[in-house]
Amino acid sequence: GGVLEVNVTSTYLYELDRDGNVTWEWDSIDHFPPSEETSYLPKDRYAEWDYFHTNGIRFAPGDQELIISARHLRAIANVDYASGDVNWVLADPASPLNEFTYIDDPLGGIGTLHAAIMRDDELLIFDNGHYETPEYQDGSYIYGAPIETRHDYTRVVSYKLDVAEKTATYQREWTYPEFMVRTAGYLMFVPREETGEDGETETTENLLISWGSGGAFTEYNADDELIVSTDTGGMTYRFYKFDLDHWME
Repeated sequence: GGVLEVNVTSTYLYELDRDGNVTWEWDSIDHFPPSEETSYLPKDRYAEWDYFHTNGIRFAPGDQELIISARHLRAIANVDYASGDVNWVLADPASPLNEFTYIDDPLGGIGTLHAAIMRDDELLIFDNGHYETPEYQDGSYIYGAPIETRHDYTRVVSYKLDVAEKTATYQREWTYPEFMVRTAGYLMFVPREETGEDGETETTENLLISWGSGGAFTEYNADDELIVSTDTGGMTYRFYKFDLDHWME
């Protein structure tokens, strides 16, 4: 409802086949109408209002759903791949978009974010944190969109989701150390195969975290032990780990 006197930039996602034909597409504006009640970016800050700003998209387990990170909505959307319909939204607890109750999270919920991945019913989110600028002070509203979580460090936070009951139960978090990564960040699971004393091969997953503008990456094994910690000296917007032999085939 109403007319926005501003040019709007939406998020347009598409999939191509090997011949370059579009086989799938999705536009945020069809599912999330631009609103100052949900987007904390001011509509008049830039020439165009990037109200949604996707900065991460991954398949959920089973490859039937997409996990979309919408930074300027401070939200994660789960989208049905076949229909494009939005299944659920996890957001800043003050946002009218949020459908979940946060349980046991010491910070109360997510803030500004950059990426998310799922494993079974576990959702991991790269939560950048909250900037200390005047418009973000306690009791304020940021450009019309209410904000509740105001933490001054960056974390990767894990929740156990009960989609039926709409609860997100805090499991754990990772930091490097407790400092603010204002922009970027990424996380991925790294499959590992280990052979035990009995000769049986067990497949586990490590967690690799790229700390964005913090200029570092860390890797944790399945027992949550830190096995790699490296300062690159510059931003790591995306950081991947893969088997080189696989890509050389």
